[in-house]
Amino acid sequence: MLYPPPGIQWQRAGRVANWFRLCLNRRAALLRCWGFVFCFGIALSGCGSRLDRAQLVFINGAEPELLDPALITAQATSRVAYALFEGLVIFDQEAKVQPGVAERWDVSPDGLRYTFHLRSNAIWANGEPVTSADFVYAWRRVLLPETGSEYASQLYPIANAEAF
Repeated sequence: MLYPPPGIQWQRAGRVANWFRLCLNRRAALLRCWGFVFCFGIALSGCGSRLDRAQLVFINGAEPELLDPALITAQATSRVAYALFEGLVIFDQEAKVQPGVAERWDVSPDGLRYTFHLRSNAIWANGEPVTSADFVYAWRRVLLPETGSEYASQLYPIANAEAF
Protein backbone atom coordinates (compact mmCIF):
# COMPACT_ATOMS: atom_id res chain seq x y z
CA MET A 1 0.00 0.00 0.00
CA LEU A 2 1.27 3.43 -0.91
CA TYR A 3 1.22 6.16 1.63
CA PRO A 4 1.61 9.76 0.74
CA PRO A 5 4.71 11.43 1.99
CA PRO A 6 4.45 12.35 5.64
CA GLY A 7 2.29 15.42 6.27
CA ILE A 8 0.50 15.57 2.90
CA GLN A 9 -2.57 13.64 3.97
CA TRP A 10 -2.80 15.68 7.11
CA GLN A 11 -2.40 18.92 5.17
CA ARG A 12 -5.35 18.02 2.95
CA ALA A 13 -7.32 16.92 5.96
CA GLY A 14 -6.38 20.18 7.68
CA ARG A 15 -7.60 22.18 4.66
CA VAL A 16 -10.87 20.30 4.62
CA ALA A 17 -11.24 20.81 8.37
CA ASN A 18 -10.43 24.49 7.97
CA TRP A 19 -13.01 24.76 5.20
CA PHE A 20 -15.62 23.09 7.45
CA ARG A 21 -14.63 25.38 10.34
CA LEU A 22 -14.87 28.41 8.06
CA CYS A 23 -18.31 27.31 6.83
CA LEU A 24 -19.46 26.63 10.36
CA ASN A 25 -18.08 30.01 11.52
CA ARG A 26 -19.85 31.78 8.65
CA ARG A 27 -23.06 29.91 9.37
CA ALA A 28 -22.75 30.65 13.09
CA ALA A 29 -21.96 34.30 12.34
CA LEU A 30 -24.96 34.49 10.01
CA LEU A 31 -27.18 32.88 12.62
CA ARG A 32 -25.87 35.26 15.28
CA CYS A 33 -26.48 38.21 12.96
CA TRP A 34 -30.05 37.10 12.18
CA GLY A 35 -30.63 36.39 15.85
CA PHE A 36 -29.47 39.90 16.72
CA VAL A 37 -31.69 41.42 14.01
CA PHE A 38 -34.65 39.37 15.26
CA CYS A 39 -34.11 40.35 18.91
CA PHE A 40 -33.51 43.99 17.98
CA GLY A 41 -36.70 43.97 15.89
CA ILE A 42 -38.67 42.50 18.80
CA ALA A 43 -37.25 45.14 21.15
CA LEU A 44 -38.09 47.98 18.77
CA SER A 45 -41.59 46.73 18.09
CA GLY A 46 -42.56 47.99 21.55
CA CYS A 47 -41.24 51.47 20.72
CA GLY A 48 -43.90 52.29 18.14
CA SER A 49 -47.03 54.20 18.96
CA ARG A 50 -50.34 52.40 19.22
CA LEU A 51 -53.45 54.39 18.66
CA ASP A 52 -55.86 52.04 20.38
CA ARG A 53 -54.85 52.99 23.93
CA ALA A 54 -53.73 56.16 25.67
CA GLN A 55 -51.91 56.42 28.96
CA LEU A 56 -50.90 59.33 31.08
CA VAL A 57 -48.20 58.37 33.53
CA PHE A 58 -46.92 60.87 36.09
CA ILE A 59 -44.27 60.27 38.67
CA ASN A 60 -45.62 63.11 40.72
CA GLY A 61 -44.59 62.39 44.29
CA ALA A 62 -48.01 63.22 45.68
CA GLU A 63 -51.62 62.67 44.74
CA PRO A 64 -53.37 65.68 43.19
CA GLU A 65 -55.64 67.32 45.74
CA LEU A 66 -58.18 68.51 43.17
CA LEU A 67 -58.31 69.27 39.47
CA ASP A 68 -60.19 72.58 39.51
CA PRO A 69 -57.91 75.08 37.74
CA ALA A 70 -59.41 77.96 39.74
CA LEU A 71 -58.46 76.38 43.08
CA ILE A 72 -55.13 74.69 42.37
CA THR A 73 -52.32 75.72 44.71
CA ALA A 74 -50.12 72.63 45.05
CA GLN A 75 -47.27 71.92 42.66
CA ALA A 76 -48.24 68.25 42.33
CA THR A 77 -51.74 69.24 41.23
CA SER A 78 -50.40 71.92 38.90
CA ARG A 79 -48.33 69.36 36.98
CA VAL A 80 -51.36 67.19 36.30
CA ALA A 81 -53.58 70.16 35.43
CA TYR A 82 -50.95 71.51 33.04
CA ALA A 83 -51.06 68.19 31.19
CA LEU A 84 -54.87 68.03 31.16
CA PHE A 85 -55.86 71.61 30.32
CA GLU A 86 -54.65 73.76 27.44
CA GLY A 87 -54.69 77.52 27.70
CA LEU A 88 -54.94 80.17 25.02
CA VAL A 89 -51.17 79.93 24.70
CA ILE A 90 -48.63 77.35 25.81
CA PHE A 91 -44.89 77.37 26.44
CA ASP A 92 -42.40 75.30 24.46
CA GLN A 93 -39.24 73.67 25.84
CA GLU A 94 -37.43 77.00 25.72
CA ALA A 95 -40.25 78.80 27.62
CA LYS A 96 -41.31 80.70 24.50
CA VAL A 97 -45.00 81.44 24.00
CA GLN A 98 -46.64 79.25 21.37
CA PRO A 99 -50.26 78.97 20.19
CA GLY A 100 -52.47 76.78 22.38
CA VAL A 101 -56.24 76.91 21.95
CA ALA A 102 -55.66 80.27 20.25
CA GLU A 103 -54.12 79.74 16.83
CA ARG A 104 -53.02 83.37 16.75
CA TRP A 105 -53.52 86.68 18.53
CA ASP A 106 -53.39 90.37 17.76
CA VAL A 107 -52.04 93.05 20.07
CA SER A 108 -53.29 96.63 19.85
CA PRO A 109 -50.70 99.33 19.07
CA ASP A 110 -50.77 100.53 22.69
CA GLY A 111 -50.21 96.95 23.94
CA LEU A 112 -53.32 97.04 26.16
CA ARG A 113 -55.76 94.93 24.12
CA TYR A 114 -55.18 91.34 23.05
CA THR A 115 -57.52 89.62 20.60
CA PHE A 116 -57.20 85.84 20.54
CA HIS A 117 -58.41 83.85 17.53
CA LEU A 118 -59.41 80.35 18.66
CA ARG A 119 -58.66 77.25 16.64
CA SER A 120 -61.70 76.08 14.74
CA ASN A 121 -60.94 72.45 15.67
CA ALA A 122 -60.74 73.10 19.44
CA ILE A 123 -63.38 70.94 21.09
CA TRP A 124 -64.24 69.66 24.54
CA ALA A 125 -64.17 65.94 25.36
CA ASN A 126 -67.91 65.76 24.63
CA GLY A 127 -67.40 67.13 21.11
CA GLU A 128 -68.74 70.65 21.72
CA PRO A 129 -66.61 73.48 20.36
CA VAL A 130 -64.50 75.57 22.72
CA THR A 131 -65.64 79.19 22.61
CA SER A 132 -64.42 82.51 23.96
CA ALA A 133 -67.32 82.38 26.44
CA ASP A 134 -65.65 79.33 28.04
CA PHE A 135 -62.52 81.38 28.77
CA VAL A 136 -64.54 84.38 30.01
CA TYR A 137 -66.49 82.08 32.37
CA ALA A 138 -63.32 80.45 33.71
CA TRP A 139 -61.49 83.73 34.32
CA ARG A 140 -64.52 85.40 35.93
CA ARG A 141 -64.96 82.36 38.17
CA VAL A 142 -61.36 82.72 39.37
CA LEU A 143 -62.06 86.37 40.27
CA LEU A 144 -65.30 85.70 42.17
CA PRO A 145 -64.78 85.95 45.96
CA GLU A 146 -67.05 82.95 46.56
CA THR A 147 -64.70 80.75 44.51
CA GLY A 148 -61.90 81.50 46.95
CA SER A 149 -59.07 81.26 44.43
CA GLU A 150 -55.77 81.95 46.16
CA TYR A 151 -54.19 83.04 42.88
CA ALA A 152 -56.90 85.42 41.66
CA SER A 153 -54.34 88.22 41.90
CA GLN A 154 -52.55 86.77 38.87
CA LEU A 155 -55.41 88.10 36.77
CA TYR A 156 -55.27 91.62 38.27
CA PRO A 157 -53.21 93.02 35.36
CA ILE A 158 -56.38 92.60 33.27
CA ALA A 159 -58.37 95.85 33.21
CA ASN A 160 -61.01 95.94 36.00
CA ALA A 161 -60.14 92.41 37.21
CA GLU A 162 -59.25 93.52 40.73
CA ALA A 163 -62.44 95.58 41.09
CA PHE A 164 -64.50 92.64 39.85
